[in-house]
Amino acid sequence: MSGLTPDHRVRVPLSAQVWDRVTFLHYRAGADDLDRLLPDGLEPDTCDGSAWVSFTPLIMREVRPTVLPPVPGWSTFVELNIRTYVRDHAGRDGLWFFALDCPRHVMVWGLRPLGLPYRHRPGSFRVEETRPDSESVHYSLGRGVARRDLDVQVGAAIEDQSRLDVFLTGRWNAYTTRFGRLCRVPAAHEPWRLHQADVDGSLLSVPLESRLPLLDEPPLVHFSPGVHARLGAPRLA
Repeated sequence: MSGLTPDHRVRVPLSAQVWDRVTFLHYRAGADDLDRLLPDGLEPDTCDGSAWVSFTPLIMREVRPTVLPPVPGWSTFVELNIRTYVRDHAGRDGLWFFALDCPRHVMVWGLRPLGLPYRHRPGSFRVEETRPDSESVHYSLGRGVARRDLDVQVGAAIEDQSRLDVFLTGRWNAYTTRFGRLCRVPAAHEPWRLHQADVDGSLLSVPLESRLPLLDEPPLVHFSPGVHARLGAPRLA
């Protein structure tokens, strides 16, 4: 279940990766309209009556199968995840991904057969120290007229995470469908360290372009320095 720490152990991880400098743009969404976009076996998970969709740019580092070391250079790249919060018929909660934009062709070709909606999109990032105790992060995704950028100025740490903060970040399962069957991929990592952040850039127009049932209000923003993640094998939900 959602929480600060995972409710399970990933004893035999298939993949290890660092989710570095993660920015969460959380948008409230219409639960009934969102429900129509989900596969059989899943329904929107809500907090205080609201469903949510998050647009999450991040820097992926040290991406590899656990039996291999990371490939220098190749294993670091920017990615954009578009996800929502769901619950299966057994009451277990997790994430459903509408899209995962990634510049690595091998990741796209290799993970699509697992039911993950990877799309190829070029991307880059830049990290700058703005003060001794703060930094800014710049993400860029796409090329030409389709390019979208986001500038993030990292703010103060969130010392006491609210129930909604934990609901939106502390998720330990991702759902996929394979051959018409609903599957669950377990994940584990250390607790998220969350910060406030100010954001600006054309990437903020992507939610408006997505045609997802988002409410007309600004996003709730979180930033995290990152976590070391371990992903398990898919299993039937």
